[in-house]
Amino acid sequence: MIRRTLGLTAVGTLLACAALAGPPSKSDSKVVALHTCPITNEAVKGAGSGSEVVGKYKVTFCCAGCKPQFDAKSAKEKDAILAKIAKAEASKKKS
Repeated sequence: MIRRTLGLTAVGTLLACAALAGPPSKSDSKVVALHTCPITNEAVKGAGSGSEVVGKYKVTFCCAGCKPQFDAKSAKEKDAILAKIAKAEASKKKS
């Protein structure tokens, strides 16, 4: 009887700890580095001309003129461009 009670208490404690832990926060999610300029669609070697994090992507620009052009786009346009680049880079890695 005591073993059963201790076993159920241990299981209950583990479940309570798991429930309190909750889902991972956004800071735990990985940032995907993209090595293609979102404006010229050219591969960027090295650090390029700077980078910025947009959502879950680290965007690298080929030259200083591309960043202002990218910043002028709407959030929806940026998301579409970055998703397309991420998909293309992922398919190149698989090949």
